Amino acid sequence: MKSNGLRENQSADLNTLTHPLVLFSISVLLINDHFLKIYSSSWLTGKLSDFAGVFFFPILLSAILNIICKSLNLKQSHIAMTAFGFTVFWFSLIKTIPFFSHLTENLLSKLLSYPSQVICDPTDLIALIMLLPAWRLRTISEKQPNVKKSKLSYLALGIAAIATLATGGPLITSVQNLDVYENTIYADVSNIGIFYSSDGGKTWAEVKSNIPTQVTNNFRKSPELPVSFCLPNNLDICYQTGQDAIFQSLDGGKTWNTTWSVPSGRKIFLEHSSSYIELGPYDLIHLEHDSKQVLVAAMGTEGVLVKTDDSSWESIEVGYAGPMSSFESKNIADAMHTVSTEFIWISVMSIVLLFFNVLVNVIKPDNKEFAWLKIVGAISVISFILTVFSPTLLTFSGDYSFLLIINGVSIISEIVFVVSTLSTIFLLFQQLGTNTNKQGIAGLITLVIVWLISCTLFIFWAYGIIPTYETVLKVLIILNVSYLVWFFYRFTIRIGQQRLPKKAKLQ
Repeated sequence: MKSNGLRENQSADLNTLTHPLVLFSISVLLINDHFLKIYSSSWLTGKLSDFAGVFFFPILLSAILNIICKSLNLKQSHIAMTAFGFTVFWFSLIKTIPFFSHLTENLLSKLLSYPSQVICDPTDLIALIMLLPAWRLRTISEKQPNVKKSKLSYLALGIAAIATLATGGPLITSVQNLDVYENTIYADVSNIGIFYSSDGGKTWAEVKSNIPTQVTNNFRKSPELPVSFCLPNNLDICYQTGQDAIFQSLDGGKTWNTTWSVPSGRKIFLEHSSSYIELGPYDLIHLEHDSKQVLVAAMGTEGVLVKTDDSSWESIEVGYAGPMSSFESKNIADAMHTVSTEFIWISVMSIVLLFFNVLVNVIKPDNKEFAWLKIVGAISVISFILTVFSPTLLTFSGDYSFLLIINGVSIISEIVFVVSTLSTIFLLFQQLGTNTNKQGIAGLITLVIVWLISCTLFIFWAYGIIPTYETVLKVLIILNVSYLVWFFYRFTIRIGQQRLPKKAKLQ
């Protein structure tokens, strides 16, 4: 009878996936992620995928769990509640905590082998309301135990799984070629087409009619860097592109000074702010517009820079490329997102130090929980090593099956690392509360202070208070080396006390 019940459980979820509302939500997700978000991005497209995904994902997960747990004879209600509960739990995490959105983004990118984007936005939690009609729809299907599974059910299962994983990545556009024809500026925007500006680079529109032959021919080849020229009406004033900079000469090219450049140490900030960045200048053109000298520089994914006469350079968007991001965070949420990777590394390092702190200051080494701590800690270390070094193995072979295996190992190791690390943290604090001496608590307090200072330093860097990334790293190294010196000092004192004869201790 249990096996029959299990078959009914599987049928309930699988058959729910074939319901017109579920199929419609899957279609909405696919269309929105792969077309609307790319070509007509707005707040509506941002929310649409969340509503559609939350509606069918718990049903999909419940169906998969039923298939996996076929031999365990688990109750249908328990599996369904687990699936819906996990959806609430993980969706809430990725929408409110940058660490989990970044982690999920990395997992999807590795699984799919192309950049994926997961937006951390607490306002998206409103989509959880879709769980109510989803649960109601599934309950109706559950009351129809005699409905048999069909091939359409498994087809819907596959399509739903693909829709969940194969989310459309951000549209990456880049401007690297510029040209001037009949006082009109043309820009070749990768992945979209040719754009033009007839007002000196201030506004841009896509070319809908025929593109001039001269422009087409010029765009077939990349400009030779560095691009350099002098103004036709004043040969003493010259411009030249450089590495992350544009130079100006007032003496015909004899001496040069910087007219635009990335602020010192802030290019790393741009790379942290965007998952994909191409920062020029790649091309530089000149024209005269309304009796004014206009310069336009192609800045890759950051659009174009425009300078009119003696005015400062202005960043302009061209076909979703640009405008150039700010070189500092505007609020705490943006700063935390920018340095989320650093937070992860600092936290991992702190957990390792905390582990050694407990290891040195444990009172009862034969404690069962302490034994479990060592086992789980070892699993966490091994999975971390696999997570970090498995991508390097991809460079040793171009075999597709080998790449799939390595990607699979990397994904599994990341999941194991997260679970084992969370378990390690729980066991560490359990040991600190019941099985360590006062030095262990002192080590914890000191480590928390070091962690807070380290994270605050990166926040200051994101805000631009600390200009260079290298400065933060140096201070971070000094802090953690100081902690290690203090830690080993306390450790040697304890070892010395343990070696003292009993009589000496009594005296």
